[in-house]
Amino acid sequence: MDYKTKLVLWIASSIILYASGVNIAWYYRQPRSGRLGRLVERAKSWPYIPWFLKALEFLYYIGIPYTALVIYGVVPSNLLGLTGPDYLSGLWTLCGWTLISWFGGLGKGLAFGGGAFISLFLIRKWYARVSATLPFQAEEKAHSIRPLGWWVIFRDVVYSEIHWAFYRSCPILFLGDYWGVFVGFLIVILEWWIDPAWRASFLEAEGVTRLGIAFSMAIVYLFTQNLWLVILVHLTIAEVIRRIR
Repeated sequence: MDYKTKLVLWIASSIILYASGVNIAWYYRQPRSGRLGRLVERAKSWPYIPWFLKALEFLYYIGIPYTALVIYGVVPSNLLGLTGPDYLSGLWTLCGWTLISWFGGLGKGLAFGGGAFISLFLIRKWYARVSATLPFQAEEKAHSIRPLGWWVIFRDVVYSEIHWAFYRSCPILFLGDYWGVFVGFLIVILEWWIDPAWRASFLEAEGVTRLGIAFSMAIVYLFTQNLWLVILVHLTIAEVIRRIR
């Protein structure tokens, strides 16, 4: 079995794991009858369950790409955007990219990142105006978002970008950079759509923002090919949106 087929199987397995986890969590969000239902409710009350779920989250978003990249070598690091095409040229490098590549990509990242932020800001502003005309229950729901700390923002951005890069690597391998980036974005949307919780809330402000950021970061990656730079742009946009929110 060649490494291309292995990469397809790794990504398919990742999607299946995600689909199984989110659908089980959605089904058992309310107490269920039967022995299995009672076991689930008992597990929910376990004091260490938050730490256990965080460990699973880390293994899923970081562990799977790391295992595929380092241990089994089914995906080259350059397809993930971890290293540039000239990182072995002997020039000074930073995170696998030469300083020349960093300066070249920085301008593009700032330009496209700035455009993405303006678009997302206008979308959120429009949503705030629309939600003001909704019935009280919907308006209350729209404005009951719990503020997130900087560490949660940082963790979610790193998890998301590494996960998206992993899914993006397979279509880039088969289709090239341009079509591969957009097909990778569609794979991410497919995975989200499998989640009943996301389907129930994707038209709310946070769902629309998440969708817009995923598409914007795909564009930034297309023009920079630098995952580290994409993470920095994503972090900047997420932090500014957090402060505005």
